[in-house]
Amino acid sequence: MESRRLEAVERAAEQASKNLAEQQRNAQEEKARATANRAATVSSAAATRKALQEKKAAAAKKSTADKLEAEKRAALEVNRKAVEERAAEEAGFSALAQVERQVAADKEAATEAASKQKAEGLLAERKKAREAKKAAEALHAPPQEATVEQEAPVASYTWDSPGPLGLKMMIRGQDQDDPQGVKLSGFDPDAFPGDLCTIQKGMTVLLVNGVDVERGAYKTVIKAIHAILPYMDI
Repeated sequence: MESRRLEAVERAAEQASKNLAEQQRNAQEEKARATANRAATVSSAAATRKALQEKKAAAAKKSTADKLEAEKRAALEVNRKAVEERAAEEAGFSALAQVERQVAADKEAATEAASKQKAEGLLAERKKAREAKKAAEALHAPPQEATVEQEAPVASYTWDSPGPLGLKMMIRGQDQDDPQGVKLSGFDPDAFPGDLCTIQKGMTVLLVNGVDVERGAYKTVIKAIHAILPYMDI
């Protein structure tokens, strides 16, 4: 009887030991599952944060790229407008320059025509004065045999291109300041067209650009020529 009781106690103790061991295993497994669940949760949260960060970085990168593209388009537009404005400005300057050149050419032509007309008028007046003087002298002069007097030739020319003047000039007075005018001491026949075939050595320079220099000093005459023909060699 006693032995059966001991066996029952032993079996109970053994069962209790088994139960305790089972509980400990269950507790460890539960703890392991809890640990695994926490690790999975942490990993999932980290993955979520990483995904959010990557998404945020991608959005920021796209925003920066869009901003740079917008700035680039704006810069290109500004540059295009600047080029168009510059082209319009240059076209305006070109048109203005063309008008100014035409005005200058018209003015030069008008000045040349006026100068030529004035020179022709002065020459005509000198011719009339000489004829009037001859007529007056003829009225008061004693009768003489008729003589044929040849009128001194007159030549006029306009230089319109750089190069040598083609004339050699000398003073008529005592020195360069003597207001006795200037005369030709020589000339280059090849420098003038056929209509100046009447030019002769010893002729007096009467007009320069329509200005009477017949009684001007040598310096004054040369200065007047240089003033209208600065590129000519005298």
